[in-house]
Amino acid sequence: MRISDTHNDFLTKLNDTEYFTYLNECEKQGVENLLCSIFTSELKKDSIIQKIENDSCLILAYGKSGYKIHIEDLGFLNSSKEIEKLLSIAPFSCSLTWNNDNQFAGGNFGFKTISKNGKKLISLLEESKVIVDVAHLNRKSFGKFISINNKPIFCSHTGLCMSKKSPRNLTDSQIKEIISTGGYYGLFLSSTYMTNKGRLSSKSFANIIYKTFCKFGDNNVGLGSDFYGISPNPTDISNYTDFKKVVNELERLGVQKVSIDKFFYKNFADFKSAQKIPPLS
Repeated sequence: MRISDTHNDFLTKLNDTEYFTYLNECEKQGVENLLCSIFTSELKKDSIIQKIENDSCLILAYGKSGYKIHIEDLGFLNSSKEIEKLLSIAPFSCSLTWNNDNQFAGGNFGFKTISKNGKKLISLLEESKVIVDVAHLNRKSFGKFISINNKPIFCSHTGLCMSKKSPRNLTDSQIKEIISTGGYYGLFLSSTYMTNKGRLSSKSFANIIYKTFCKFGDNNVGLGSDFYGISPNPTDISNYTDFKKVVNELERLGVQKVSIDKFFYKNFADFKSAQKIPPLS
């Protein structure tokens, strides 16, 4: 089973001495594409750029081309020098915010929209071929982003309002907007935002995927697990091998193997290929 995962926070939770062991486990479990997220809100501001640089070097040294750096929340950037340094490191993707507002945009529980500085940062990211991640943007900021964006929209990890209404989750109209641009959205494993019935399970996650296919089709959507960023994990999913349980349930629901492969691997692989991101060197 091949897997693409567009959000995993292990870089924030594990020690750098543990990275290669974990990445080796991911590779053995079939993970072909992995966005390795650095969650900046949990780090000291004066050490973030150095960590991004160090972790980027470590991921590059691991040597698997499908494994890339993602930065969650650019609110730590306070100078043009820091922005230039970030762009020189060239992460695959970056989100402007986390849950709250910052100087660039409004988070999903905030009230601001994308600021002038936010628009300038978006332009700089796009010029440097760094993908802007709309995860955690509130409705105002998402709408503003649509008005200034001319690229496929990327959302690394999200829930869906059709499963549970929340400012953290994408509405039907937002999903349709992402699809209309040829973009991508990744479904995460958060029990808090994916279900109204206690903890998520392989069966309930499969049901959400099934309903998503029925409503929006089997393109443009995939896995954005948020491993190490959610607590607790689903009742019976703690690693990538456990997604075989989700596959079994999808097959029981009558989902074709081609659609299952699209969700777990091909949709993001195709999205990534279409972006023509230059390799790190």
